[in-house]
Amino acid sequence: MGQLIRHGVFETNSSSSHSIVVDRNGDYVGLTPDENNEIVIRPEDFGWNFDTYQNPEDKLAYLLIYIRDWIPVETMKLIYTKRLCDMVEEHTGASNVYLSGENGDGYIDHQSVEGGQLEEYFQDQGLMKDFVFGRKSILETGHDND
Repeated sequence: MGQLIRHGVFETNSSSSHSIVVDRNGDYVGLTPDENNEIVIRPEDFGWNFDTYQNPEDKLAYLLIYIRDWIPVETMKLIYTKRLCDMVEEHTGASNVYLSGENGDGYIDHQSVEGGQLEEYFQDQGLMKDFVFGRKSILETGHDND
């Protein structure tokens, strides 16, 4: 197999591979709160399957699970969750945003998120909004074991 070199793209030496593409042009999709004016996000499993996630619910689930499982400092978990929820509430008009289910529901394959590479998304609300609501922003999951 030949060598593939991609510049400006985060990669790991992992068998699982998750890639994020962020649409920064300000073309956003909506997300409608439920009858209680809440956005309830269902946990998902982001593992080795080859999937492309484009809707805001899936991308929010990814970020919320990342905060829950991969941010080691409790105060940072609270800060990042507040920033994310504030951004979603502002964009949608919802009064509350949360990840439903038990604490262990849903996961992100450990080899795709080790090292804190998503932390920049929680420090820039514009980047966070562009990822979650950007019409062409996507999250792709898969693996390189073939």
